[in-house]
Amino acid sequence: MEFPITGLLSEEESEQWILKHFHPQGLKCSWCQASVEQANLFRVTRKSKLKVYRCCKCKHTYNLYSRTVLQQHHLTPQQVVLLLRGILKGETTNELAAELGLSYLTVLSLRRELQLDFIQKIQEERCE
Repeated sequence: MEFPITGLLSEEESEQWILKHFHPQGLKCSWCQASVEQANLFRVTRKSKLKVYRCCKCKHTYNLYSRTVLQQHHLTPQQVVLLLRGILKGETTNELAAELGLSYLTVLSLRRELQLDFIQKIQEERCE
C-alpha cells in the first residue's frame, strides 16, 4: 500500500529540524554571513514553500537550503526530513520515491549527493 507520507509531518517542525542539522549556528546569509534578523522576507517559493530572504547588507537572496546539498532542489522540508530518514533506515530508492512523490532519478541523485557530501565531511574532520 502506498500513500503520501509527507502530509504527516508539520512544515514548521521539519524546517526547525533542517535548521538544527544543516545550520547549527543559525540561518545566515550565504554571502556575507549576516544573521537572518538582518534580512527581509523576499518571497515564498511555490513548490517547496521555502522562505527566501534578501540580506539587507549585501542584497543577496538565500533560503534554508542555500550552501547545502539541497540547494536548487525543489523539495518541501517534510520531503527532506523523510528522505534523510529513509536513506538512514536503508529504504530503497524505489520505496522513497513512491512515499515522497518524487521521481526515482531525483531520489537516486540526491542519495548520491548526500553520501558524497557525508564522505567529504568525514575526510575533512580526519585531516583536522
